[in-house]
Amino acid sequence: MIENFDGDRDNIPIAVHQLLESLIQFVSEQRLKRVPVALISLGVLSGLLILIPWGYFSYQEYLQRRIADKTAQTLAATPELAIYKIAVSVEGEQLRLSGKVPNERLRELAENLAVYTASDLQIDNQIIAVDVPPEPIVTAGEVERMTGICNEMACVNIESNYSDRQVIISGQVRHMRDAQIIPAAFDNIPGVKSVFSTLKIDPVRIENRIYFNFGSAQINPQDMKIITRITEFLDQYPKLSLRIIGHTDLRGSAAINQQLALNRATAVRDALTKQGIDPKRLEIVGNAQPPTDVISHQPFLLGRTVVFEIIDNPDDNQGEQP
Repeated sequence: MIENFDGDRDNIPIAVHQLLESLIQFVSEQRLKRVPVALISLGVLSGLLILIPWGYFSYQEYLQRRIADKTAQTLAATPELAIYKIAVSVEGEQLRLSGKVPNERLRELAENLAVYTASDLQIDNQIIAVDVPPEPIVTAGEVERMTGICNEMACVNIESNYSDRQVIISGQVRHMRDAQIIPAAFDNIPGVKSVFSTLKIDPVRIENRIYFNFGSAQINPQDMKIITRITEFLDQYPKLSLRIIGHTDLRGSAAINQQLALNRATAVRDALTKQGIDPKRLEIVGNAQPPTDVISHQPFLLGRTVVFEIIDNPDDNQGEQP
């Protein structure tokens, strides 16, 4: 067909015209389909370029707020700092503290807590140490709370009075170390400027003794009042234990007296447990001799007795502080 074409367009067969039109239309359609794909790809790429940095910075802000909130919660959970307004903010790799506290010790305490909570950040401590007393009602509440804590210690019975930023402590303690620790605890309360202590050291003792008939380990009915008083004492001091020491007079054989002394201590222990005392708090000992303060010319009755000793656990007492 091409060899016979004479150059005249009018002589081109209609079939060829139709074929050319079909080809032109196909090419046009393919171009139209490619344009939206390219535009969509470009739009997606532009969106990603915007969203990725925005998402990164939003996540960083979330982490910063989380660290700031956690640090603020730690400071608020510390009784010495809870009553002061300390602001916490995070900027980049730096955590900033700002506010006012009454002394340098509390300023350092806040910084140490921040370092512990936000160990990966640099701490910018802008807290100012000035004499800014908290609200009197808040300090009075802390004084009352500390009094309750101290009275939970073994053999401590104290009272406190707070006025004009001064605390006056009165009462009794068992050990010299308690008389030193307790005023120091009150002195650390924010808002307290001075502490005056009139604490008395009064070692706890049980002076009562239970006496027995000759050769007997049975408690006389009239002595049950002593058992009741000792029970009340142990209830008052639940952290103390008791050593129960049975004695005999000098008459009779040592072996028999040793067993009799132990039986007397056992009878007293059993009487106390019947009144609700935990047997783990009671230790029994037998001694086939009169107590050391009973001398030979005194009546034999004074040797047929049970005496009581407070068992002091040094390890427990050393760890017990307000």
